[in-house]
Amino acid sequence: MAERIYLWDNLKVMLMMLVVMTHSVNVYQIDGYEWIQYFWILIMTYTMPLFMMISGFWYKQRNTKYCLKHYLYPCLVFSVINICGGAIFGAYPEGNIPLKMGWAMWYIWALFIYNLITPYLLKHIDVNRLLLCSIIVSFVCGIKFLSNSFLDAQRVVHFYPFYMIGMWLRTKESYIYHASSKIKSYGLCIFLLCNIVYAILCYAFPGFCYGTGFMGSHGLSIIGFTSKWGNFILTLVMSVCVILLMPNKQYSITRYGARTMNVYMLHMSIVFPLSWYCLRPIMDEWYGYVLYIIAVPTLCTFLFSQEVDRFMKSILSLPDKIIK
Repeated sequence: MAERIYLWDNLKVMLMMLVVMTHSVNVYQIDGYEWIQYFWILIMTYTMPLFMMISGFWYKQRNTKYCLKHYLYPCLVFSVINICGGAIFGAYPEGNIPLKMGWAMWYIWALFIYNLITPYLLKHIDVNRLLLCSIIVSFVCGIKFLSNSFLDAQRVVHFYPFYMIGMWLRTKESYIYHASSKIKSYGLCIFLLCNIVYAILCYAFPGFCYGTGFMGSHGLSIIGFTSKWGNFILTLVMSVCVILLMPNKQYSITRYGARTMNVYMLHMSIVFPLSWYCLRPIMDEWYGYVLYIIAVPTLCTFLFSQEVDRFMKSILSLPDKIIK
């Protein structure tokens, strides 16, 4: 087994907990606390792009069988689980379930697509040109309407540049691991400045926000096009700064970096029941909302455990047993 690099494990654990908390806020929004939404939107700006960059950084050419087993199979299984859970707890009151991956599973679906198409594309074009092409396609698709309601097409297209940026960063990894204290200080200042700029832009221009700005389809709109470019640049700069600031040391939580996918695939089974059933009677009060925000990530820490890891491995190994 290849030696693990602590920086990436630390980064994945931090990002995973942030994703859990942002999903918790998205599931249940409380009137009068809109500032919380802006705060979490700010965090969402670089969490999933960073996950995509990490996935691209560790890209390896895989055969179709590997992609089917490690990406498509868990994506379909946990999409069904998440959709059923959402239906039980009232996420689809009108019964309109879109033809797409079950909420958070879009990320696994995107990895499946990327791992299928990237080896083929790299046979005809180098990494640098493919990165440029992915950015162009992402922005063109932002001009012409592309919906997330069908197979998460919008997200798949718009996050591919970050996957390619991760692949490109692999050629610069020595700079990441050996960044000086001076560079890290600059990175911290730039990161804080970008957060302030982004917060101001989101407040002044609501259409600039993540999801409506970067991933949105604005048609032939100068404001929309500028919003997408601004989102892309700020997201990229903040993401790189976070990587530079992440310590490359082993901590007590570092070992959980290898188990973040377990949390990603299972955390909605905790978020749904808590938000729609267990805490709903007190969710309209500020203390209920605070309790909910604390309870979700606390319970999700259990998903990092060895017991859950063994359970997930047994689930993911079922195709091998069936084929045999």
